[in-house]
Amino acid sequence: MANDYTLIGSLYAGNPSTSNWSIERRFTSNGDQNRIGIDYDVLDVETETDVDFMMSLYRNSNPDYFLGSWIIKPMIDILVHYMGYPRITSDDKNLEKDLNQNYSDRRSAFNQLMKELSLFGEEYVLVSYDSDFENCNLKPRNKNFILETKYDDYNNPDDITYVKIKEVVESRTASGNSENVIFIKTYWKTINPKYAEAVKKGFIPDGLERFDYWYKVEKKVSEKGNLEVLVPKSPNPYKCIPVIPMHQNRFSTDANGYSDASGLVRLCGVYHQVFESMIDTNIYNGKPTMVFSGLTNAEKFVSSTYGEINPETGDVTSFGSYELFGSYYLEGNARAEYLQVGNSYIEGAKEILRLLFYIFVQTGEVPEWAYGAHIDGTWASTKMQSTPLIQKIESKRLDINDAMMKLNRVMAKILEVNHDNEYSTYRTGLEWSEPLPEDREYILSCIDKIIPLDVLTNEKILELLDIVDDPKAEIAKREKEKKKEQTEQNKLNQ
Repeated sequence: MANDYTLIGSLYAGNPSTSNWSIERRFTSNGDQNRIGIDYDVLDVETETDVDFMMSLYRNSNPDYFLGSWIIKPMIDILVHYMGYPRITSDDKNLEKDLNQNYSDRRSAFNQLMKELSLFGEEYVLVSYDSDFENCNLKPRNKNFILETKYDDYNNPDDITYVKIKEVVESRTASGNSENVIFIKTYWKTINPKYAEAVKKGFIPDGLERFDYWYKVEKKVSEKGNLEVLVPKSPNPYKCIPVIPMHQNRFSTDANGYSDASGLVRLCGVYHQVFESMIDTNIYNGKPTMVFSGLTNAEKFVSSTYGEINPETGDVTSFGSYELFGSYYLEGNARAEYLQVGNSYIEGAKEILRLLFYIFVQTGEVPEWAYGAHIDGTWASTKMQSTPLIQKIESKRLDINDAMMKLNRVMAKILEVNHDNEYSTYRTGLEWSEPLPEDREYILSCIDKIIPLDVLTNEKILELLDIVDDPKAEIAKREKEKKKEQTEQNKLNQ
């Protein structure tokens, strides 16, 4: 009676004598490789605040995360969109006008600043004067551009007293080759000796500056090039350090800020693992697989059909004698049939991915509808789902409030020097729009009910509708038009 050996092997098209032919092992013997998240236990502060690493997630180019990090870019872009732009207020109306015009002209730079701050958790703004636009240029710079910083007050690392920052400019040589020219700009402040002497005497005259401000500019070609001094130590006419640090998601014990995506990094890794495993399983099970049963001598069958095989590695050490691969000589009760593989694993993986997506939504504080999924037809329902998003946006705005005040102050000083004017104050305020747009359908329905009551002026109705910039001027203009129309009608009636 034949022994009932069962053999499972992959059926490949082609001749087994070719070097490309091999037998794959279906399952791994290493149990640790099947444990979800093993590759992501090593994540630490340095990893989650690394600029290049976070950039690879945003661009979805990291090979260990790309099946899960696809959510990072839309999440960051959505948060920046609802962050909006501030309106600057000040008791000095000239300053208010100049700053608002400056931010209007630099919307692209402000958008880049908010995007990098959201992605990296900390960002620096280099402010300079642009003579072409006749206003301040805002240059967002991540921490890779910051070579050195110093502080007087280590309890307040935002109060920079010394900063060295690099700017990389690609240029073309005479031969047509490209090279990076690196400009290193250093800004710092020192105690004014006269001020220090006045403090010792116990009397500080009015107008005596506490600090002296300095800057210098150096240049080198490539990272390893020699430094060339372009501007030696010189007085800074703006009397400020034009580099403002911004941080978000930072506690008092943190040395740096954190990305809005920092809580999603491990989830992206797990999502990638589950998705990749599901794809690999689907591809493997999609190959035609034969099951041989009832073999009297399995080893002889394998050696004559497939060749000699290393049982530990699955590698073919010598090929079989069959010229036509896919033909099998079966004896006695032996038989062959295709292996039928169920989809239970695929369905289970899909459920896990669906659950992970909802964890993404909760952790990232961006609702489903913002991603374009499960959009409800009623605005009220949408607004109810948006509470975490509103809270997140308000928190982000508060995180940068102090830095924005400092940025406005630096811009004001630079504008004063270049425009040869003087502001009465540097104090400013920020007004942000509501994170979510108003439900205009609801407003229109309310106004439609109120108009018959005749309790609102036309000016107030136009303000509520927010369809004209100056309601009062618009009403006056319309009154003139009505008088003109009436006059023309009277002429026709005569």
